[in-house]
Amino acid sequence: MTVEEVIGTLFQEEDQQLIQSLISISSMKQYKKGQDIYECGIEPKEFYILISGIAYTYLPDANQQPNTTCFFSEKFDLLNIEGIDVKTRVGAKALVDAEICMIPVEQAKALSERYPSLIWSYIRELQKMMMYLCVVNNQRMCLPAEDCYRWFCQKWPKIDKLASNQQIASFLRIRPESLSRLRRQIKENEKDNKVITNILVSKDLQSDYLDIRKYGKKHQL
Repeated sequence: MTVEEVIGTLFQEEDQQLIQSLISISSMKQYKKGQDIYECGIEPKEFYILISGIAYTYLPDANQQPNTTCFFSEKFDLLNIEGIDVKTRVGAKALVDAEICMIPVEQAKALSERYPSLIWSYIRELQKMMMYLCVVNNQRMCLPAEDCYRWFCQKWPKIDKLASNQQIASFLRIRPESLSRLRRQIKENEKDNKVITNILVSKDLQSDYLDIRKYGKKHQL
């Protein structure tokens, strides 16, 4: 996609002058597999919007080993999962080759002074992502290990084949060897094609969980 297509889609309900201003400051960047999108402990200078590929966020443990906190695979996922003007506690990497649209934070903040609706657009997108992370974390922290892995495979079947054992195991909060045992156990019991119900398998929270955009319009946010 081009910058014009991305910004035009994301901000289609905004003022045309604002859209053109955002197009003029935004850019597209290709990230290679394993490349840092942003690192831990920095104040991101860009908003990072996933256009294609897969990314993941991670939190270093006490030994500075990365523990995966979430995967992102949907077009237009906002990868800035923490507020602006604060140092990040997590980092983000490309799991596979990925294309990212970048909007400079400071220039966007300057635009928001002329177009206050821009800051509300950011708040709504951040709310969606926070709710998404809450749902994901609820599953990975509350489900038993086997159910959690089954849920993971239902939600991200491609990632199960693309990510390393360490990346998946740390996300599931188990050891890599435990993940290997789980896979063998599930394969041996393939007849028990258990489906984890009552969970959000779709990423699209704005339609599956809560349409914040409509709510914001209704309440004139």
